[in-house]
Amino acid sequence: MLKLLCMGDLAFVENHTSYDPQFPAADLGTGNVEIVISDTPGPPGEKLVHLLAGETTAEAYSRLGLDVVTLANNHTLDYGPEGLTTTIEALQRSGLQIVGAGANAREARTPVIINSGGLTVGFIGITCVVPPGSAATRVRPGTWAIRIRSYLETETSNEQPGAAPFVHTLAEAADVEQLRAELSALRDQVDISVMHVHWGVPPPWQTPFQGRLATYQRQLISDLNETRPDVVIGHHPHVVQGMEWFAGTLVMYSLGHLVFQPWGRTFATSPDDLILNKAEQMGAATLHPPYESLEDDRNWDGCACVIDIETTDGKSQAVACHIYPYEIDKQSGLGIPAVDAKRASSILDQIIQHTQLLSPDIVITPGVDQKRPYATFRHRERS
Repeated sequence: MLKLLCMGDLAFVENHTSYDPQFPAADLGTGNVEIVISDTPGPPGEKLVHLLAGETTAEAYSRLGLDVVTLANNHTLDYGPEGLTTTIEALQRSGLQIVGAGANAREARTPVIINSGGLTVGFIGITCVVPPGSAATRVRPGTWAIRIRSYLETETSNEQPGAAPFVHTLAEAADVEQLRAELSALRDQVDISVMHVHWGVPPPWQTPFQGRLATYQRQLISDLNETRPDVVIGHHPHVVQGMEWFAGTLVMYSLGHLVFQPWGRTFATSPDDLILNKAEQMGAATLHPPYESLEDDRNWDGCACVIDIETTDGKSQAVACHIYPYEIDKQSGLGIPAVDAKRASSILDQIIQHTQLLSPDIVITPGVDQKRPYATFRHRERS
């Protein structure tokens, strides 16, 4: 059996040499680095929020036990191609392998393939959250972007005048076709394929009637057809969400964040600094609607997970997902194991309740590992 440790959004501002998240044992580790790591960044991009840390912080990610990280997210190009280059170099010096971004589209789409536990595991990273100018092209550095189109459906019966429109979203067909081709080629080389995807809608931009997922998310997985990866690791909303086995693929829609020091430094002390109608003082000329504060109580809930991958009759697949709850310390932004039963249950319940909405075919079993509560998710057929 291969054990894969998975994390969502990660952003160190300091090189925390003494930080110990007390992860359970695993063979491989992977997560999303969502901050520019550079001592010599370029000018900030024209966007709302810019995240930056010094190059010594790259060591903190390797100390987490990570082997592969994705840079396919909406902050990788916060400080232009210069920031991307130094981020990649700093992480590589710390022994990490990179997916999801590069000097051009071909490099951004190049997988990382690792042999571990007798299995060959392939990783890729994509983002559906694409600030202007951040997508890699044939001649431009950037991220592996899956562009999303939005369509508004409005209330036309006049029974509810002034009602907010429903937002339908759909991945660009050409981008999906390219992704299918890359996944098909990867499946021919590996026993297990793992796809990081930066997607979804954070709570400040959600309306209650839309549900927790954007409509393109499940549709994208469906549209991948027989090329679907074996494991999908979702992040971006900065809150934990549910999971499902989609035609054999384990899809974790959002693992939230585990370490996000900008949250501890900015959101905990002065959340109004990131209200969107203050874009000008953030250095962004782009106009934004006056949404309210980005902070949400659920931003202080995090998790890490360990996926069990087993091989039966020559076929390898994810058979179980063990979720370990973490609470994010408001001063440091570091994820601390949630050992208090009530606090742990409140985090796990968010994942459990959303999972039950997504799929009735998942069996959820609570457990305790060295006094730490956790929950195991299995497909009913494999229980």
